[in-house]
Amino acid sequence: MKKTNGQTIFWIVIFGLTIVGYGINIATGNLFLGIMASSIIGIIVFGAWLYTNRASYYAYVANVAFEKGDQETAMLNYKKATDLESCGSLVKVVYAYRLLTSGQLAEAGAMISQVDTNSLNDNERYNYDATNALIIWKKGDLKGSISMYKNLLERKKSELVYETLGFLLICNYEYDEAVELSAEAAEQFPNSDVIKENLATAYFYTFEDKKARKLFKQLIDKSVNFPETYYYYARIAFEDEKYSLALKYLNIALDKKITYLSILTKNDIESLIKEVENGMIEKNTTKESNVMEFTLNTGAKIPVIGLGVFLSEKGEETVESVKTALKVGYRHIDTAYSYKNEEEVGVGIKESGVNREDIFITTKLSIGDVRKHRAIEAYDESLVNLGVDTVDLYLIHWPAVEGFKEAWLDLEKLYNDKKVRAIGVSNFNIHHLETIAEIGTVTPAVNQFESHPYFNNQELVDYCHKKGIVVTAYSPLGGQKKGKGVVLADPTLAELAEKYERSVAQIILRWHLQRGVVVIPKSKSEARIIENFNITDFELSDEDMDKINSLDTGERMGSDPDNIPF
Repeated sequence: MKKTNGQTIFWIVIFGLTIVGYGINIATGNLFLGIMASSIIGIIVFGAWLYTNRASYYAYVANVAFEKGDQETAMLNYKKATDLESCGSLVKVVYAYRLLTSGQLAEAGAMISQVDTNSLNDNERYNYDATNALIIWKKGDLKGSISMYKNLLERKKSELVYETLGFLLICNYEYDEAVELSAEAAEQFPNSDVIKENLATAYFYTFEDKKARKLFKQLIDKSVNFPETYYYYARIAFEDEKYSLALKYLNIALDKKITYLSILTKNDIESLIKEVENGMIEKNTTKESNVMEFTLNTGAKIPVIGLGVFLSEKGEETVESVKTALKVGYRHIDTAYSYKNEEEVGVGIKESGVNREDIFITTKLSIGDVRKHRAIEAYDESLVNLGVDTVDLYLIHWPAVEGFKEAWLDLEKLYNDKKVRAIGVSNFNIHHLETIAEIGTVTPAVNQFESHPYFNNQELVDYCHKKGIVVTAYSPLGGQKKGKGVVLADPTLAELAEKYERSVAQIILRWHLQRGVVVIPKSKSEARIIENFNITDFELSDEDMDKINSLDTGERMGSDPDNIPF
């Protein structure tokens, strides 16, 4: 007999109440009394129905909460529903599955055992068997679970069973059968991302990397939430020695939620990250040289990739960042007296085991010391802080209105007395440089200033190059400022990162290098330090360089040297 659905019952009740109300109205001649009576009867009828159908109501609330992502409310109402004797068996099956996927295996097993299988129709029994098979797998009987799912597939070729059976075959190392099954499933259910994931994973384990890479990339382009997709794609990149690409997707995998039914663990991802980092370090230290250099006007060489330590905290953080950078292959460290971490930089250099002569050290004269006309004394203090006899480059940090001319002449004296290997400036605009040229006899070797895709400062870059002054970009990756966006989140840069299979940071740093600009990105993360260093083995096309150039807004994110706020 066909069941009467809820909507039909609802309209029957409404019709009945209308007749009752109309009858009372006729009998009493009072329309208001008729409406009130029918309303009261309706409330009583609804209350009685709700009481006798509490289990269905709780199940409905649970399903709605689950769809909205409110796991706590969903599980609470499933529990209320299944505690009632009137609860249907299908609700218990659904609750058992929810318990299982939330990691409550014992509770799921207990709930599935309460189901009266004789009350289930064919479809409900199918769902019961599918859930029970998963519980059996999680209890340790993988082969038994696979056998049950194969039986389910013979009964009905459903998308969910294809998805689960393909996954279980992979868990049991039956990769060839998983390929065959998932390929068949993909033809019948081409929109199933889970089936594509299974097929790609099975291809990976049968060494068909080309097919696996293609499918994983399709899923990544859809931004699926499977951590396995990003993990296996990273493994392929790692095997191809594309370490930066591997790190990029492993970090994405770490951000994805790993479900209870997954065989991937957070430890798997973190272990592979460590392997990738070690591979990058080994690659950097075994090849002839990864250090590109520009020649200063003094004849000295400055490595084009340095580690910046602006805003690195005093203490172990800065020490470890310097040691990590030097271990990876960096040979340029940029600090400043005003960063208050020169001592930590010195300790990191000393503990790294790298010869001092192989490291290019930059530090800076603070704006306070510029104003106090104590450049020479401040330089000696920086040497003591760093624990070295000389630095490779000493810069005037900011062009204070009063004092920078005298400070420059003091720096020239340090240079002429051979106490410093090169001198330069930071945050100097063209008119500041013109002033230096008028009063001094030494051309600055370097001008360090803000430059990134949202403020490329190209006019100043071109001027410096014309004068033989090497440009160093601080904050080379940009940053974030209210109303101006985040450079690293720019969609154009994201597209280029996908095209070159690099991170956005690497695309930006490579853009700087191809402009002839030294970069000093800051990071305390070993993975980021390694990633930032590996930008010498690819090249951006002229067209893509122009795309990045076009992102310029002409607006600074940092302070204006002509209006110093401190």
